[in-house]
Amino acid sequence: MKGYWISLYTKIENQENLKKYAEAATPIIKSYGGVPLVRGGKSQSFEGDNFLRTVVWEFPNYQKAIECHDSDLVLNRFIIYRSP
Repeated sequence: MKGYWISLYTKIENQENLKKYAEAATPIIKSYGGVPLVRGGKSQSFEGDNFLRTVVWEFPNYQKAIECHDSDLVLNRFIIYRSP
């Protein structure tokens, strides 16, 4: 069974840092078999909160999604680029 990451952005403090994070993390995520299904674009919320950006990654299975999420490489890039 496939595994997924779903990221819903309610606030983006620094667009440039988000871009740098995406550039650094994308090859790492792909190395775990991740395939981007949704990366931004227009969206409309019919119920609940609106989100500025939505990102969905598909992985070959749940375990690969967890391994990638928990990897030091992805976590380190998130911490580096999260700062405003």
